[in-house]
Amino acid sequence: MSPCEFEVGCRVVCINAAFPEIAYNLCHEIPQIDRVYTVSALEPRATDVVTKRQGLGLYLRELPWPLCDGRMPTWACWRFQRLDDPALLRYDVAEEQVPELTTATCSATSAPIELSSLTA
Repeated sequence: MSPCEFEVGCRVVCINAAFPEIAYNLCHEIPQIDRVYTVSALEPRATDVVTKRQGLGLYLRELPWPLCDGRMPTWACWRFQRLDDPALLRYDVAEEQVPELTTATCSATSAPIELSSLTA
């Protein structure tokens, strides 16, 4: 399986959480190693902040926090593997129950943002 064969609704595990400092400055929360996430949307031409190349970006349901300019962050597909990938047998992955979030607050404006208006 190609490392970037994902679809909306598939469950993925983060296998690379070595994010650059800019990710910590822009995002309220970032993916954590060995945590399970659900792909909520795909962005086929997302620019990777590490490689500066365009590629498939994943929107994750469990990390719906918008950047302060109102855009949702995408996460490079190479940082994740599908849970149905046989290569994941080497991981001991624990799923967590995550509440469904409908609003978030941008720290720059303190204004609530309807998440449904920001995601596909």
